[in-house]
Amino acid sequence: MGRGAPEAAHDRDARPDGRDETEDERADRRWGELLQELRVAQTGMQILFGFLLAVVFQPRFTELNDVDHAIFVVTVGFGAATVGALIGPVALHRLVSGKAVWIAAWWFAIPLWARHRAHRMSRD
Repeated sequence: MGRGAPEAAHDRDARPDGRDETEDERADRRWGELLQELRVAQTGMQILFGFLLAVVFQPRFTELNDVDHAIFVVTVGFGAATVGALIGPVALHRLVSGKAVWIAAWWFAIPLWARHRAHRMSRD
């Protein structure tokens, strides 16, 4: 055995999690775990959001006062924002996975540029 073998074993034993992986492998594993957690949360939030939307079709919904209707609308808005925030990273990952990152940049940059351009033209 070479001189580096005991040092490598010592480095492996010194790691707090005891895994035998490089920093890149660890980053890849953590990224995959994060995406899996987002997928699980996304599904759960979509189910809850669906139940929230189904409340409107209940007969007692018409009996709510204005304050309760306002609270419901705000809740639906927050639910929609949460679903969008959870779907966004997964969709972005699927978009750029195995492809060049510039495709994703253009996917988002062109609509932003068009919106900015339209806003600027409407002020003139």
